[in-house]
Amino acid sequence: MILLFIDTPPSESYLSISALVYANEILVPIETYFLSLQGLKQLFEMVESIKRGLNPDLKILGLLPTKVHNRTN
Repeated sequence: MILLFIDTPPSESYLSISALVYANEILVPIETYFLSLQGLKQLFEMVESIKRGLNPDLKILGLLPTKVHNRTN
């Protein structure tokens, strides 16, 4: 098994779309804040669009919470 991590900006840039087209599976790092969850909807829509066209095998492995504060979350 070969693992390759590609860190892309959190936007619909050419780099992000290209990475999703060539990936088999993705793990999504997400900050544990409300506004980050709103951006997650856009990511899911982009993934579904790519699955319908350029990469039908793309799978989301899961979400990786970042910047977790045990005292407040």
